[in-house]
Amino acid sequence: MEKEKIMQTILLVIMVLAITLFLYTLINYNALRENVSEKIEKYGYFGVAIISFFLDGFPQFLSADIALIGGGLIGLNIFTTFLIVSSSSALAGMILYGIGYSKGKKVVKLFIGEEKYKKFNSLSKTKGKIAVTLAALSPIPYLPILIGALKIHPYDFLIYGVIMRTMRFALIAYLFHILIS
Repeated sequence: MEKEKIMQTILLVIMVLAITLFLYTLINYNALRENVSEKIEKYGYFGVAIISFFLDGFPQFLSADIALIGGGLIGLNIFTTFLIVSSSSALAGMILYGIGYSKGKKVVKLFIGEEKYKKFNSLSKTKGKIAVTLAALSPIPYLPILIGALKIHPYDFLIYGVIMRTMRFALIAYLFHILIS
């Protein structure tokens, strides 16, 4: 029983930190966007990779699109930048999906309860592919840890999450190339 209380306390702290990070990002959106652009300019492709990984790996308002567009704006090759952003985003997504798949169920249940988890899990079984696709195609970071916690099949996550997100980055890179050329 004490183990559960410790886990609940840790999860509460993590949730408060995540909400604080989300609110901070929302309030300081422009300053953070400028900071990201500065780091990309300073560190080049390596900066693009690190920023993409963190932007798509942690819940906040910014997306790896900023790294893709920022890299293009400072003169990095847009197609190379696309490959780096896609790879970093995919790596972050797969790592967090794996964590969610193996450990996330307990975390989700602590926040929404057993009853709601069962309903949400049931819904994800019938509408999971659509939900993952919409999340991957949207500009906000999709939450692969939640997708993993709901036990959406790894191949479905790969196809409807990672590949769709990569296609979205490809479209952005292509449109950027057309607009800049």
